[in-house]
Amino acid sequence: MLYITVLFLIFAIFVFAKNPLNITSYFLIGSIIGWSMSLLGLLQYLAKLNLSYVIVKYFFYVPFGVWNDLVYSEVNIINVIRFINIGTLLFVACMYLYMIYFIYGYRKPRLASYIPCILLVVQLILYDPEIYRELYKITLSLNILGYDAFNSLYKSFYSFTKVYNLLMLIIPLIFLIMEFLRRKNLPIIREYYFFNLVGLLCIITFHLITFSWAPAVLVSIYQRTTYLIYEQPKMIPSFIYYIYPYLSVFCFTIMLFATLKYKSLKKVYSSEHHSKHKILKKNNFGIRALSHSLKNQLLAIQFESEILIDELKDNTDLLETANTINNISKQTIERLNEMHKRIQSQSIILEPAYINDFIDDFVNNQVASMPNDISLNYKLTSLNPRAFIDEEHIGECLNVMIKNAIEAIEAADDDGGIINILTEVINDWVIISVHDNGIGMEKEIQSKIFEAFYTTKTGDNNWGIGLSYVKQIIDIHNGNTVVESSKNKGTTIKIMLPLIM
Repeated sequence: MLYITVLFLIFAIFVFAKNPLNITSYFLIGSIIGWSMSLLGLLQYLAKLNLSYVIVKYFFYVPFGVWNDLVYSEVNIINVIRFINIGTLLFVACMYLYMIYFIYGYRKPRLASYIPCILLVVQLILYDPEIYRELYKITLSLNILGYDAFNSLYKSFYSFTKVYNLLMLIIPLIFLIMEFLRRKNLPIIREYYFFNLVGLLCIITFHLITFSWAPAVLVSIYQRTTYLIYEQPKMIPSFIYYIYPYLSVFCFTIMLFATLKYKSLKKVYSSEHHSKHKILKKNNFGIRALSHSLKNQLLAIQFESEILIDELKDNTDLLETANTINNISKQTIERLNEMHKRIQSQSIILEPAYINDFIDDFVNNQVASMPNDISLNYKLTSLNPRAFIDEEHIGECLNVMIKNAIEAIEAADDDGGIINILTEVINDWVIISVHDNGIGMEKEIQSKIFEAFYTTKTGDNNWGIGLSYVKQIIDIHNGNTVVESSKNKGTTIKIMLPLIM
């Protein structure tokens, strides 16, 4: 058992040294340190009590020579009790905060989430043997409580704190399991939760088997004196000692596997989206080739039209036609340059983002460029949902949707154009809706609007590429695109992104 703990500590240091640390990593390290402190303190305490070596041998696999050194060491046994209690409470606090931060999605939890840790500090103080003795002296001198009443009060507090510490580990774990069961639309996140839960279940179960009795004062006072009597911890039943080494090997093996798998998921996630980048590049190659070919032809048309303009200065009718050809060529070339610029931005980096914050920034940047007769409003869900997004590409998708909404409102030729952006959470999706009160569209058109080069508009700059780009980007985000529209009643386009938290 002792050797397994040392190996696990070395492994944990190796894992965390190779990976950047975040707040949850510190809590995980703290729980490992707390566990190790508890175990080493328990070994020293049992040695100071000179407990049967047979039991300790099965429990820790400590060589007899090391055991003798521990028995005759000059370590203060009160400090050993403090060491055990600090380790146990550190483990409970760090495991609790680790799970709380995981539930909150690495966002800083509410202040109320830290309140349960206050009682852990109280336990650390009241379970100190010296403080226990001083409190007994005070109650005895002031005649507040008798010997039996004082011990009864401490036993009640001990029973309460055992249940309290258990709930601090179990309740967040239940919430994590509930979140895991809800993660249906994000397979990677679901797997991320699963291996995290496996590791947590093992380490918490193993801790409860070994230290269900801790923290504890581990002393009693001889009646009507201040002499401390050291007590043996109420450890696991004797028959478990024989299977304990095998149980420890099994639990630590599962924990190591879960930790390795947990760390590898980020690489898996990156490689999955790397393959999608390749698909995006392959699709864009054809568009770039078409764009290049069209641009060459249009430059030739523009050049010829400029020659015609010079030659037809005296022919007003033909000159107007030549100018129209020249202007259309210029506008189309500009549109192709814009499309080429968009295609060049191929790098898609999906990172966790708070959608409400993102939409708030987007709308504030967009308002200045809106036409005077069209108002842009937004309403955000009371939650602040998170999703994996590439903010640059999602921002471009929203730009396309806003541009289409403006054109639909202008086509309706009504006063008081309105565009509303709405965020909501439905099941495991965060939905961003862009609604306009424009001209709307018929059902047969709705099924085609996400097809490349499909357009119902007659303008020279409308190529039918915008919404196909939106669909492609949202597909890479593992999301969906939905359109709802009625003729002369406006249009709503929704992008659905898998929810993280």
